[in-house]
Amino acid sequence: MRKRLSILFFMLLLATVAQAGVNEGFKRTETREPCREYHPLRKPFFGDTHVHTTFSFDAWGQGTLAGPREAYRFAKGEAIGMQPYSENGIPSRSIQLRRPLDYA
Repeated sequence: MRKRLSILFFMLLLATVAQAGVNEGFKRTETREPCREYHPLRKPFFGDTHVHTTFSFDAWGQGTLAGPREAYRFAKGEAIGMQPYSENGIPSRSIQLRRPLDYA
């Protein structure tokens, strides 16, 4: 019981310290030109940080033939072929994003 109370107290203390850090403003350490893409409420970017290609075992095992170049073209908004492929390596269908990603 005492151990549980100690853990609970520690968690509350940690949450209090973390919240105190959030409420504090930040101190500017340099002077520079303002960002031209500054938005007070932020500007979200959409992308993909983890892509499977023919070089990854799990994608290869499913018949993926797209490599890094094709994955990057896909991220930029181009259509790429996808499995299943014919015996000649021709894709049976293609896939394309409605909107290109901001990063990949």
